[in-house]
Amino acid sequence: MMIEVTYDSKLDIFHEHFVGSFTIGDLISHYISVGENNQLPRKLNVIVDYTKAEFKFNIDDLDELADTVKQNIINYKYVKTAILHSKPHEQAISMMFESLVKDIPNFYTEIFTTKKAATKWLLLHNVENVRKKEFIRKED
Repeated sequence: MMIEVTYDSKLDIFHEHFVGSFTIGDLISHYISVGENNQLPRKLNVIVDYTKAEFKFNIDDLDELADTVKQNIINYKYVKTAILHSKPHEQAISMMFESLVKDIPNFYTEIFTTKKAATKWLLLHNVENVRKKEFIRKED
């Protein structure tokens, strides 16, 4: 397993490239390190590329991962994560993960099959306005 992280300073987007087999423990460790990294911006835009990754865990393990994400992004204003997939099995697992984290107030995630679509979503999807719109709807 390998995780290569690059940063596009023009677009203010981090790219995480996951290559090889990953256990739930590997992903939990990764999110803990994100939470502990005080050098990352508090408004974090990330493309997580799982196109060359293989998940070696069960869907039942995702609850622990979702809890880890919630605990470790608490100091971020928001984390927007565009997830890239090319394989159905890994994409299905990410879809389950997406449903588990949808209520974390500062965590936004969408699944894509192209880097272009993922980048467009990160740049054009203003999460701060999204929350305001949801609040306004609740007031009606």
